[in-house]
Amino acid sequence: MLPGDDQCGVCEGWLPLDFSDLLNSGVARRVRRSKAEVWSGLLSRLQTTGIYPVRLDGAPVQRMKLTEAQAGGLACLGCNQACGIGKAAFRPAGHVVGGSQVFRCIACIEGGER
Repeated sequence: MLPGDDQCGVCEGWLPLDFSDLLNSGVARRVRRSKAEVWSGLLSRLQTTGIYPVRLDGAPVQRMKLTEAQAGGLACLGCNQACGIGKAAFRPAGHVVGGSQVFRCIACIEGGER
């Protein structure tokens, strides 16, 4: 019943008491997920591979098979590890055409181990 109404919609029969029909009618609704489900979805999405057009250090554009994390600049192009400190620090290696910058870690550039 809204303020100023003298009749209740449920009592009068024009407002359904059971909202299941309304909820199941295809109206988008928010679904709560646990933190574990959110992280699992994020990690699986970042490990998905695809073919991306990449321009490395001014070289001609070439097609490369990268994970989404690599294409998004979150992982090294060589070892697919996240950025760190020391030998694990990133240096720009180029960019995905129409997208983000891609990186290589210092260990991969120097040819050593992390």
